[in-house]
Amino acid sequence: MDNIFFGKNLKYLRKKKGLTQSEILNGIGFKRTTWNMYENQKSFPKFEDLIKISKYFDVSLSQLVEFDLLEGGDLQKNNFAKNSRKGGDLGGDLGGDAQKKGNNWSLNDSQTIYNTNYNNLLKEIELKDSVIEALRGQIAALKDSNATLNSLIREMGKDDDISQKRSAAG
Repeated sequence: MDNIFFGKNLKYLRKKKGLTQSEILNGIGFKRTTWNMYENQKSFPKFEDLIKISKYFDVSLSQLVEFDLLEGGDLQKNNFAKNSRKGGDLGGDLGGDAQKKGNNWSLNDSQTIYNTNYNNLLKEIELKDSVIEALRGQIAALKDSNATLNSLIREMGKDDDISQKRSAAG
């Protein structure tokens, strides 16, 4: 995916809302250095962070990354934001051709919407699967730690029993 517009779009959307970087950072929860890297196109966020940003600015992922929002003007004027929502929250982004056609979407456009939705759902599933795997690993580590602690507690109990027997015999 070509992300040449991402940083430019972040600046545009932030300024359009009349917000400072600090206000954005408080609203989204990123560090200033991270946000600067995004705006200056020196870094690109993880998928879950892209979702946070798109929700914060109420734009689709595709609008955020693939389209030059500054050149496209006001999102409400060109009605693209409203039309792109017809295909679903994460998809329905048809690009420049859909803007030119208005609401006369073709079967090809519908397939594009479907593919975008499908691919975004697959990414979400992969992300959730990786989170589940990470949690399973943490649970296994906690079980191992718990077994080790229980073993140490049993050993300490044996030591206490020996100490008590020695002091009783002494």
